[in-house]
Amino acid sequence: MDKEKEIDYMPRPKQAAFHTSKASECLFGGAKSPGKSCALTMEAVQYAIDYPGSTPYLFRQTYDDLEANLIQEFLRRVPAVLYKYDATRHDARMFNGSVIKFRYISNSRDAFNYQGRSIPWIGVDELTQHTEEAIQVLLSCNRSAEGFPVRFRATANPGGIGHQWVKSRYIVPTESGKHPYTDNSTGNIVQFIPATVYDGVLVEKDPAYVKRLENLPETEKQAYLYGNWDIFEGQFFSEFNDLNIEKPFELPRDCQSRLFGSLDHGITHNTSFGLWYVDSSAHLHRLFSYSANGGTAGGHAAAIWDMIESFPYTRGLFPSEIYFDPSIATKEKLSDRFFRSILDEYTDIFEAKEHSRSVAFLPANNRKIDGCHLMRAALAPTDGQPLLTYFDRYNSESVLRVKGVLVDKNNPEIYAKMDGDDEADEWRYGVVAGVTKAANLRANANRKEASFLLEDNKLEMGYALA
Repeated sequence: MDKEKEIDYMPRPKQAAFHTSKASECLFGGAKSPGKSCALTMEAVQYAIDYPGSTPYLFRQTYDDLEANLIQEFLRRVPAVLYKYDATRHDARMFNGSVIKFRYISNSRDAFNYQGRSIPWIGVDELTQHTEEAIQVLLSCNRSAEGFPVRFRATANPGGIGHQWVKSRYIVPTESGKHPYTDNSTGNIVQFIPATVYDGVLVEKDPAYVKRLENLPETEKQAYLYGNWDIFEGQFFSEFNDLNIEKPFELPRDCQSRLFGSLDHGITHNTSFGLWYVDSSAHLHRLFSYSANGGTAGGHAAAIWDMIESFPYTRGLFPSEIYFDPSIATKEKLSDRFFRSILDEYTDIFEAKEHSRSVAFLPANNRKIDGCHLMRAALAPTDGQPLLTYFDRYNSESVLRVKGVLVDKNNPEIYAKMDGDDEADEWRYGVVAGVTKAANLRANANRKEASFLLEDNKLEMGYALA
């Protein structure tokens, strides 16, 4: 290629791995500044050159972000002789008939504007800024009637509204980039290529910036410098740690009075349930989690019933109480004489079966600030051990979603409404109920002990009088 047509880009090793990926979906990044936006833009350019007449799309959350990052990368690195840029349409028409389209999606409504289109190559910069729903809409457009290779490419940092679903799709199944995997529902090969600031050009070009990252507080350093997907900026429940995980164990045979459940029913969001046990030392153990989207209240109730009945470590014992989101007790008028609530669907299932007829459904304490404070305190180690632990392998997905909720920008004492807050609400109900239950059990034990002492005193007095 002529000198005037040479693109100003020499990929570093991690960027090169991103460019050579054969996966259907590939996510690049993790930490700050390994050259993510640059690599994504150059990947779109390479695709446009390799496949004349193609239309790769590059997305960011706003046009301001597009202009400041992807468009500027393109204009700075690609010689003007290779394209004609339309600043009004934000299109770059390449010399071979391909058109790179710079677009934005700030919410699911924006994504729905692309429904019905065939887009063979889709690139999304800062994937965690988007909801799973919005990206799934884009993925439904990821196809080609012309026979072009179909690719989805993205970059991301930990954190943001999409942190949890991105982690669940790209980070956990690949074991943080150790291997790709095949998504059973789509057949797509999914890959994650992790990269840190040390993989980018700033190590040589701006070492002072790298030094500033190295001197950040530990939480921010783990997120920004190392791309730790368990610790990130804005995380609300940063207290989660390995001490909260415990090996499952068989509960005592007389545990039923110490078993309880927590429930948050979702209509358009997830329904979440947790089975809990409070031991004699007032320690809270989360035994298993249930989380599912869609379906009916009766369907969720039956699935939860089956999980409780088949749970091996309690021998199928049912909890004495289930604490529910008070809003599901509101009855709707179905006819002049017939009123019914979502809660009725749950109680009908439990009351229809012998083993669960004695389960009491009770409204949860829904004071969010108080519950958030209590839950954070329960997760954090006190004297070396936390008050709250959860059974390994039986709570993994639920834990990931709770870990992913962010601080509410308008009130830092609570978490924001977002993906994962349904599970967080349900955990909060369980923690508040568990702490209350533990206090009641201790009070009852103290009363019994006092009663026994009184009886002993009476007996001793009786012997003395005799």
